[in-house]
Amino acid sequence: MGRSPTGEIVGLVTLIVNWGSIFFLDGLANGANVTFNWNIFLLMWCLLSMLGACASDTQRAAVSSEPPPTAQFTLYEDRQPIGPDSLSASVSNGWVVVKSSSPTSVELFERRVELGQDSVVVLGTTSELLFCLVLAGEATDELGVKAFAGKVLAWTHFGTFKGASLHYDAKGFASRLDPATHGDLLEVIQSTADTQAMKRYWGLLRPTKTNLANPYNQAYESGRKRFLNLPVVVSLKQKSSAPTEYAESTARRFIEAIGAKDSQVAAALLNPLLFVAEGSTPFSNDQWVGLRERFASSLVAQEWPIESGSLKRRSTGGPVQFEFSVSQQAYVLELGLFEDTYFVHSIEKVHQ
Repeated sequence: MGRSPTGEIVGLVTLIVNWGSIFFLDGLANGANVTFNWNIFLLMWCLLSMLGACASDTQRAAVSSEPPPTAQFTLYEDRQPIGPDSLSASVSNGWVVVKSSSPTSVELFERRVELGQDSVVVLGTTSELLFCLVLAGEATDELGVKAFAGKVLAWTHFGTFKGASLHYDAKGFASRLDPATHGDLLEVIQSTADTQAMKRYWGLLRPTKTNLANPYNQAYESGRKRFLNLPVVVSLKQKSSAPTEYAESTARRFIEAIGAKDSQVAAALLNPLLFVAEGSTPFSNDQWVGLRERFASSLVAQEWPIESGSLKRRSTGGPVQFEFSVSQQAYVLELGLFEDTYFVHSIEKVHQ
């Protein structure tokens, strides 16, 4: 690796200073008569001044210019760039392409994924899984599960299960890419598709009927995603190591949201079944989504001065209920399970 321009200039300045010191000291050591030569002094002073100015300019330029990003994040559909801070929210609504020019750490909800140098991956989520599809390079999760080109890292929404590294159909994935939008991805994945074709020919790989990106029929999967793929819902599952912890975390996050007037999080944690028409389901249409959002907005519009540390679980038998206090008034919050996910089912005052 070459030295930086700043390093070259500083090194040169040091060399000149040291050379001058040695020259004069040797002369004194040998008992020679040392005469002060103004021409040499002025020449050295000019050189040092010029080099010092160059070093200062180079250092200022290095400080003022930010290092280039080590990873690029783009939406899969239209390849619009996004910031790493919006990664989880973007993955909730679609796929995201990540290209790393050097080793990079990526945070996907509560999962940390390490990408190797010159890696290209596609991050996505279904109503049950998170996945990291490796087109080039490699990816490793925090437990050391690794995937190379042609494999995919997959995790359930619940953080208690270890991830898996599985082969995916590179040729099938390439067939869905639009050359106009995904030409760069086609170039990357072609060699992987050719390698897999050879392994299939020799019987080293065989296709399965598992569809990781769409585990159910399209209508049912789309309906589940409306309420299961929201960032706060996935994050709560990822953080929880036991059902009791998951229930309490959900209750605590909900009262934090209404106390902070965060209608988006409050809406995401309200049970969808409360807002569907009779005889309908959350899977058949999305009309209930607007109703839930409006209810959450009216809920957080109220004042909720929640007493810190007041949340506690009621008896473990029967419904999952938690009690908390608002200005010395007790409330009961009840959770219900829907599609293996805790949602807020009701919130009521406790009448003395």
